[in-house]
Amino acid sequence: MSALADPPVTGLTRQPPAAPSPSALTGDQPEPARSVTIEVPGMPRWNRPWFVQYIEAELNSLCALQEGWDGHRARPISDGAIVATIQVLGALMDQTSPPPQLFPLPDGGIQAEWHVAGNKIEIEIEGTGGAYLLADRSDGSVVAEGPATREDPDGAVASAREFLRALAARLARVPAVA
Repeated sequence: MSALADPPVTGLTRQPPAAPSPSALTGDQPEPARSVTIEVPGMPRWNRPWFVQYIEAELNSLCALQEGWDGHRARPISDGAIVATIQVLGALMDQTSPPPQLFPLPDGGIQAEWHVAGNKIEIEIEGTGGAYLLADRSDGSVVAEGPATREDPDGAVASAREFLRALAARLARVPAVA
């Protein structure tokens, strides 16, 4: 069972913008900085599982991206994508899970990925908050594919969760390289 089995309380806060200096040019003011706090029901903040703290830190890094972060027209990460990422990863991960890589998407969404010995799990979370999951083995066979929602306990998320546990067990058996 995941530490985020119940819907987490997510705190998306906006810090007030710094007071402009008298010499600042007039024009559009940047959006106030956002920060993400993931709370696990019944657990003090300092005692949350490592993966909750990891996801929180990664999301806070992505929140720092401004409009045009790709040099073009990419949008900042949306609040909907942040909430959906927390929900989907909370449904997939547990203490034994390897950490995913998180990447920003130009529509304000987030891509979460695991790659282990040719096996992969990829989740695309759109800027609107919709999420789609694809998990396949190194031989190309599909383990899970479909919408990634918490409301479908026996769907793609459940299959991907078991696959992620198998990948974590495989990683645990790999000897360390000196």
